[in-house]
Formats: sequence, structure tokens, C-alpha cells
Amino acid sequence: MPAAFFDFVMRLTEQRKGYSRHQVRPRDVIKQIAPRPVLLIHGCEDQRITRDQALQLYDNAQEPKQLWYFGDASHSAIRSPVLDNIMPDVIDFLDAAFSRNEHIDRYSLGIKNCRCTAG
Repeated sequence: MPAAFFDFVMRLTEQRKGYSRHQVRPRDVIKQIAPRPVLLIHGCEDQRITRDQALQLYDNAQEPKQLWYFGDASHSAIRSPVLDNIMPDVIDFLDAAFSRNEHIDRYSLGIKNCRCTAG
């Protein structure tokens, strides 16, 4: 999306919804989600959210939290097919987090790196 068009859409949305984009900073408020579980799923081919941004969110979140990387997934591919394929694992994470169980069958708490290279 061209930067000028994006800026126009953001300003229009801010005006209509009565907020400033500078007030919406996920990395500053993600810690407020705790003690509810946070699961971040990031595609390493994402052109919208960088790996570093996903890691910043993870670092700022409180436990229980996990960050899963999928090396060949774009931003939209996370929704489908990746999410379709990993839904049982998402359910396992939520079951474990809500039961206060520190062990999750297929994923330990922390970062799950699925073939994501630095960059």
C-alpha cells in the first residue's frame, strides 16, 4: 500500500473513531493482558510485521506466553493454511495456560523457532 494512501486511511480512521495512532502501541500494553495467556504466531515471510517486532511483543508480554515462528508463511498465510494446520497445538497451549500447567505437550513455554532465519 502506498505510504500516502496508508497515512490518509489512518488519519480518516483516527478522526472517525476518536483516537490517535500514537495511543495504539501494542508493545506498550501487551503486558496488561497477563495473567491471561499470550500466543504470538509469526510468519517469517511477513512483510507487515517484522521478526524483531514480534520478538519485542513477546519480550514485553508477561507469562504465560509463547512465540511461534513459521519460516515459510506470510502475514496472510498465518491465517490459512498455517492456523488451520496448527489449531490442535493452539488448543493445547490454551488448555495448558488456563489450567496453570507449566508443561505443554508439543511446545515448551518460550519461543518456538520453526525455520526462521535472522533478518
